[in-house]
Amino acid sequence: MAEQVLKGKNAFVTGGSRGIGRATALALAEAGANVCIAVAHSLDEANEVVEEVKKLGADGFALVCDVANADDVQGMVDTTVQRWGSIDIAVNNAGIVNNAAAEDMPLSQWQRMIDVNLTGVFLCSQAAGRAMIKQGSGGNIINVSSICASIVVAPQKQCHYNAAKGGVNMLTKTLAVEWAEHNIRVNTVSPGYIGTKLVAQMHDLHPTWTGKTPMKRLGEPQEIADVIVFLASPKASFVTGSEWVADGGYVAL
Repeated sequence: MAEQVLKGKNAFVTGGSRGIGRATALALAEAGANVCIAVAHSLDEANEVVEEVKKLGADGFALVCDVANADDVQGMVDTTVQRWGSIDIAVNNAGIVNNAAAEDMPLSQWQRMIDVNLTGVFLCSQAAGRAMIKQGSGGNIINVSSICASIVVAPQKQCHYNAAKGGVNMLTKTLAVEWAEHNIRVNTVSPGYIGTKLVAQMHDLHPTWTGKTPMKRLGEPQEIADVIVFLASPKASFVTGSEWVADGGYVAL
């Protein structure tokens, strides 16, 4: 059993039923936190994660939340506070990805990417931040971004995704400065190529991605979750407004 550095803390994780979100929910629970698992659609996988959370000795529940819908997001935060009395950790992990050449991209495709991957992070941060300010006991917000916030990757064409993630990084820094006086820390984790189910479906690109990664492999969701737990813990008490890159050295080249 890991050290319970988050004992008594209450968290939500958006996109928490699979991949990085699932690994993060379980890592938070193992560290002692209660966890709300928020998902966009079916609760089946989310409820399975809840059962795993409870086996680790923490409390948990799942709900449906469209992070691009302000009412859904406020409901997620309100439900979490009503159940446990506070919200201490917000992990904004939900996101979508698709590819299209810029010259061919419909406005609707661009807008949906911005709505989910950037506006969704703002709405979740805003709702969590309001609750944390009202509580008066500080808190932690961790936004899951991407190496695509700072570099253009290839061969996939995804200007909308890159723009949204770049916005997440700047939003993170701005909120960190604005909310420092409330002892609310806001940080970003930027993964490289991680071995999730989504990435597994693009197996034909794996040699290209791993070939450009100095460590010559995909990352594991748990390796991102461990960084998130650190940032949420007292061990990172003087860390805010920062971007933590976990990419096997990809952006160092």
